[in-house]
Amino acid sequence: RETARQPQRPSSVRTYVVRAGDTMGRVASRFGLTLVDLLSANLDRTSLDDLPVGSTLNIPTGQPGLLVKIKPGQSALSLIAGYGADLVATARVNDVLPTELEVGDELLLPGIRAESFAQTLAEKREAERQAQIARERQLKYERYLAWKKQKERDRLEEKYAAQARYEKYLAWKNSPERRAQMEAYERQAQYEAAQAAARERQVAQTPQRTAVSAASSGSVRSGLAWPMRSYRLTSRYGERDIAFHRQFFHGGIDLAAPYGTPIYAAAAGTVTQSGYGAFGLNVWTTGGDSTLIYGHMSRAAVSAGQRVEQGQLLGYVGCTGVCTGPHLHFEVRIGGETINPLGLLP
Repeated sequence: RETARQPQRPSSVRTYVVRAGDTMGRVASRFGLTLVDLLSANLDRTSLDDLPVGSTLNIPTGQPGLLVKIKPGQSALSLIAGYGADLVATARVNDVLPTELEVGDELLLPGIRAESFAQTLAEKREAERQAQIARERQLKYERYLAWKKQKERDRLEEKYAAQARYEKYLAWKNSPERRAQMEAYERQAQYEAAQAAARERQVAQTPQRTAVSAASSGSVRSGLAWPMRSYRLTSRYGERDIAFHRQFFHGGIDLAAPYGTPIYAAAAGTVTQSGYGAFGLNVWTTGGDSTLIYGHMSRAAVSAGQRVEQGQLLGYVGCTGVCTGPHLHFEVRIGGETINPLGLLP
């Protein structure tokens, strides 16, 4: 039984398997070919760029030329004549007489280059590049239109929301609830004004007692220094501003400041207490017949028995003990009796 004949191809043409990172230009350069020479041996190519890993390329290892497959109705001689190839050179490079080749066999035509084929693929590549540019430009334009449409939608929504808020305000402005609220605010303002007037009358009665006590004060007779550099006076001597001060007489002044604000000695003296006591974490100093109390500290910087000078650091503002917020309770006692510190402070 006869064995089926295998298609013949020139022995000078080898098969190359494409690897990752390969391009037509790199493969051609690797084998010392021009891109046109490589394309001339691979007329089945449809792109200069699409080169899948694992696909194959024909590589002429001898004289390059046009590699064609003989189709039905063709012969090697008709192809040689049709392309104008040299008969002897063709026989030599293919190592076979052209008359021995049949349909299905491959024939290398030396010296023939697929210039027009390379030009066609190059034009196709450029057309695809231009098409991609056009697609990207169109996509950007469509995104811009979508953004512009969304901006207009957002603008209208904000406009409608603002109108709704204004209409809601108008409805509230003329409502019975607002009138009732305004009347309540007015009553509260009148009450607070009356309270403030009462406090002023009470404070006005204090200086006489302060002056008498200060005259016999001893170590604080020349006056005190403010115990903090930055503060806000929130409660005066004898003021009944909060529930605790209405229940217990407020024998000092309250100086509000941020947590950790430094507290300094208002006068020279000796530390008699430093720790938790009647005013949370407090420091007491004495000098002559006067006692100064610094209350509600977060941390003390002196200890009992220590001598301190005016302006020396004693501790830091906190909110220990009975306290509604970080502040210093500063109290002055002469002969065991509290006096208004404001009468001695500059």
